[in-house]
Amino acid sequence: MVQSSEVQRILIREGRIRGALFLPPGEGPFRGVIDMFGGVGGLVEFRSSLLASRGFACLALAYFAYDDLPSLPIKMDLKYFEEAAQFLCDHPKVSGDGVGVVAICKGAEMALAMASYLPQVTATVCINGPNALNGNSLVYGDVLVNGIPLQNGKKIQSTDFWSLSLTNAMEAPSSFLVGNKDQHYDSLFFAREAKSRAEKYGKKDVYVQCYPGSRTSSRASRFPFLSSIQISTLFTSIDLGWRSSASLLERARKLVGKLFKNIFHRNISCSRTE
Repeated sequence: MVQSSEVQRILIREGRIRGALFLPPGEGPFRGVIDMFGGVGGLVEFRSSLLASRGFACLALAYFAYDDLPSLPIKMDLKYFEEAAQFLCDHPKVSGDGVGVVAICKGAEMALAMASYLPQVTATVCINGPNALNGNSLVYGDVLVNGIPLQNGKKIQSTDFWSLSLTNAMEAPSSFLVGNKDQHYDSLFFAREAKSRAEKYGKKDVYVQCYPGSRTSSRASRFPFLSSIQISTLFTSIDLGWRSSASLLERARKLVGKLFKNIFHRNISCSRTE
């Protein structure tokens, strides 16, 4: 995916929302997508600009370690994400018929929570993430969801999330994109577990797409999978030593670009008229 020079970037600091909105050229309306990253924190914008180049109004949403947001995601308030979803729905250049969410790693946890509780969310894409909360709790009004204790410097094991899955209540159609060589999460297991649990509760629109040999990425040139990275986690720095071949990365990028477009076009209607 290549960014268009005509994409408009607008820094967002409205209410509690902190992020950057990327708009395609033209009057719209465009389908809206919220974009979140993981344990790196801060505001990461490259994927939003790329999606805007493909015709989506994309909000790169920060949720910790940025501006006046909490420095660590200890207790996440889902109303913050609800405010962001409503903001995007209400934007005059956005279709207003619901929004999609794309997220990776820690952000994927929040994407699943949004899919479970927020009516504004009509489709989610989760990249190499778990199917439950890891290391933090979640509040939404009177609802409190506790996560498992954070496991520093150690690969998250397959059995950790069985009793804490967010997918039991998931409403929005969801796709899990995973690399089977991730050295942090057992992403393929979590995706399959999410699909199994969702189907147990009657949901049929949960999909799993595996990219063999690939692992998580936060680099624009290697989105969504990468060859190596060192990230700063909540309490420690871990060299994850991720490796993927150039050919696999290129193939994954192209497939994911098409998949994003198909998922969001299929599940986000675009009917607003001015």
